[in-house]
Amino acid sequence: MPLINTAVPNLIQGVSQQSDATRFAGQCEEQENALSSVADGLKKRPNTRHIARLIQTEIGKESFVHFINRSDSEKYVVIVYKEYDSSNVHTGCKMRAFNVIDGTEASINSITGGYTISDTQFKYLHTAEPKSSLNALSIGDTTLLLNKTQAVAPKTEKTAALTKEGLVTILQGGYEKTYRVEAEVIPEGAGQQPANLVMPSVTFTLAPYLYESRIRSHGVRGVGKTYTYYYRHAVSGFSITQAGANLDGQLNFTFTSNLAIYTQPIISAVITDGALTNLIIRNGGSFEGSGDYNVSSGGASTGSNKYYGQTAPTGFNHTVSGGYISTAVTLNTSATSGSSANNNSAAANTSTIASALQSNMNNDGFLTYFGINRKANDSSIYLSLTTQTDADFTLSTSDDLANSGMKAIYKEIDSITSLPVKNKNGFRIKVKGDVELSEDDYYVEFQTNQGQAFGEGSYVETVGFDIIKGYEPSTMPHSLINNAVNSFVLEETNFEDRLAGDDLSNPLPSFVGSEIEAMFFFKNRLGFLSKENVIISEAGFGVLNDDGKIVFNFGRTSITTLLDSAPIDVSVASSRVTNLKSAKGFQENLILFSENGQFVLKGGDVLTPKTVSITPITNFSFEDQVDPLPLGSYLYFPFTRGEFTGMREFTINANTDVYNSIEVTEHVPAYIPKDIIDMAGTTSEDMIVLLSNDEKGSLYIYNYFWNNNQKVLSAWSKFTFTGEIRGVEFIESTLYAIATNNGETNLVEMPLESGLTDAAGFVTHLDMRVASTVTNGSNTITLPYTPADNSVEVYTTDGLKLNATNSGATVTLTQAVTADTDVFVGIPYTMKYTFSEQLFKARAGQGSSPSNAANLMVRNGSIYFDKTAFFKVKVTPKHRDTTENVFTPDIVGSSTLGSLNLNSGFYRFPVFTKAQDTTITIENESALPSNFQSAEFESFLHSRSNRYG
Repeated sequence: MPLINTAVPNLIQGVSQQSDATRFAGQCEEQENALSSVADGLKKRPNTRHIARLIQTEIGKESFVHFINRSDSEKYVVIVYKEYDSSNVHTGCKMRAFNVIDGTEASINSITGGYTISDTQFKYLHTAEPKSSLNALSIGDTTLLLNKTQAVAPKTEKTAALTKEGLVTILQGGYEKTYRVEAEVIPEGAGQQPANLVMPSVTFTLAPYLYESRIRSHGVRGVGKTYTYYYRHAVSGFSITQAGANLDGQLNFTFTSNLAIYTQPIISAVITDGALTNLIIRNGGSFEGSGDYNVSSGGASTGSNKYYGQTAPTGFNHTVSGGYISTAVTLNTSATSGSSANNNSAAANTSTIASALQSNMNNDGFLTYFGINRKANDSSIYLSLTTQTDADFTLSTSDDLANSGMKAIYKEIDSITSLPVKNKNGFRIKVKGDVELSEDDYYVEFQTNQGQAFGEGSYVETVGFDIIKGYEPSTMPHSLINNAVNSFVLEETNFEDRLAGDDLSNPLPSFVGSEIEAMFFFKNRLGFLSKENVIISEAGFGVLNDDGKIVFNFGRTSITTLLDSAPIDVSVASSRVTNLKSAKGFQENLILFSENGQFVLKGGDVLTPKTVSITPITNFSFEDQVDPLPLGSYLYFPFTRGEFTGMREFTINANTDVYNSIEVTEHVPAYIPKDIIDMAGTTSEDMIVLLSNDEKGSLYIYNYFWNNNQKVLSAWSKFTFTGEIRGVEFIESTLYAIATNNGETNLVEMPLESGLTDAAGFVTHLDMRVASTVTNGSNTITLPYTPADNSVEVYTTDGLKLNATNSGATVTLTQAVTADTDVFVGIPYTMKYTFSEQLFKARAGQGSSPSNAANLMVRNGSIYFDKTAFFKVKVTPKHRDTTENVFTPDIVGSSTLGSLNLNSGFYRFPVFTKAQDTTITIENESALPSNFQSAEFESFLHSRSNRYG
């Protein structure tokens, strides 16, 4: 029976759940609190160091934790946790911020000890599940806080309505040319009868007038001629006792009478709260009269509407039969320019023509409805509607210059070139886009050069009339601004209102009315994900307002030109329902993640609305409770596999430009629990940590290492802790964590850099470790946190363990020290490493595999260790007792008081059992260091036959 030697060249390949026959050398059955390091080998994981007790109570598992790495001197952690009243009813949330360096609490809006978020104070952030509802994005001094469950609401406030003001401008003068203006005034709701009009309360009276019917004799009208006149009647009085409760408006009426009506009256009655406040008789109508009035000579030869003294008919008061809101009233006027006789050049002057036209407007009834203004020597006439607030009008012009000599401007025009170079400051109008050029309509506002009320200036783009201004900042992500050391301001974020266009040319962003799922920062733009849409802000991230605060803009600033800096609002194209969950910048592109697919957003060298495109690339499942983690040239993201979690490594092939994702948990398919709630990583140490909601007292560790584009290390293990972890984050090589234990919430750090040592040249491995000095003659230490009773250990800084007990935060040494002694105090933890089963593998082609013809009996094992002070090896054959072998470097007579011996070399331990079903474990429950490089096993091999080929 030959004696053979099999080697395990390294112990850093991590856990494998494959069969022992197919595992790689160096993979193990179990690795707990042991760190795989390419530089140091397998070593006991670094300890956590206590920074500060943050909160006197334990925050719940639903608490939200976000770390902010502002600078080397300022690092913060923000915590949002639920609050309860005496009846254990959730009343709101507390937000607190702490300096990670020393645990000092930072103020929020000048308040320390917790800023309250409730239904009445920053309601947007109030949630029963902060962990799953909130998300954060830190950019510079500003951290945006998103509530994924809150829909974005549009503002109720609207842009200014169009002023009922138009202008008529004379563009070209000409001699003896007629210039015409027509205006049609349209009352609100024209042609509709108000439901609350009470008809019996409206009455009118008639008065007679003379109507010239015909001339009975021939000749020139004058003295001595005979004329025949008839009496006719017209409306002369109008009264309303009560038109109807709360009735307001400008009304017209249908008149009926026992007299024949030859012409219906046209009367506008302005009603305010049911009472008549103004009466405008444009036409009194023509009702049946009685008798003739004969004039045989001279005297009364004037026209109609004059009463000649005969007693007027009586009894003609009549009730109106129907009332309706006034129909449009048409007004017309014109002016004709003078001749060119006597070199009268002023006759064709545009200002002269405008003056004449204004005068005729004043005489032709325009003043009844309009205020009419014109600046001296100007060619434009301004008409401002002065009747009902909600009335409207149209304005048109014509002239003898083929309608090119003047222009009516109101509401909209076909071309901006038709607008005068001088105008009123603030005059607004819509400019219709050229259909053939695929132009959108846009709006302009005139701004005078010097800000004067009238003058020369320019037309600048503005927003449309009477449309929703934007979206409510109270329903958008809020800003937590770091305004000084250990000081924050929480406020609503500033978002720009709509600056140009209308609902067609510049609609509100697609996230309005929906929830925002995620935020990102890409190519100097802020972005949001909402359903299948990607909404990216105007380039430049944001501008500063007058208060020096950032204002973000998600709307176009110009409709006439699609600027490269304009916002982007695009959706993904997929045959499946797609809800985007996360977005990460990756190798010049933006990778978008949905529950079951990935997309790439590209934009070329400069991301613009013209260059942007979204393409589906892969279809891998994605666990959306945590964001994908970009590390180096890879993206890592978890996915759910039944009751467990897997993780993928996403990258792009540099040669083929094809995206792909490789699973890095294939060899541990049932190792990591499901429901991952936090993930962090560092390229400094090539490490990723995952926190599961199903196992909050453990962190699952992934160590990797690339060498010449080949991954030579892909190791999984786990770290276990006393208490629970609420959130983690790497800052360079240090892992920071919010931990709860024994009714408290603490901030701890775990340095993970290779070659880490304390001042004594090694690490004292105690979790929640604090340094203290016990003065001469003293035996008590007070901790800055409260551990469970008798759960801590005390070591001197040079590695000597001191017997001690603790009651809460008070630690008592069994013996008082006789000199000032520097010590470490903390909670011990155990490192475990269980070897894979040591199978004999016979050669099989280019590889090897187990042989049924071989029987292996392990005689002993050897472990090569380095800078080690303590460990145990436990051998447990199936159905037999465990054998324990303890390594200690101390040799009788070789130790020195106040020093710790660290040894390197081989440690040999007996096994003497079959390899099958034998568990061999390395453990270190002490605070002393242990580092392992490799192992080998001596075994007796009995082989019935030899394998060839």
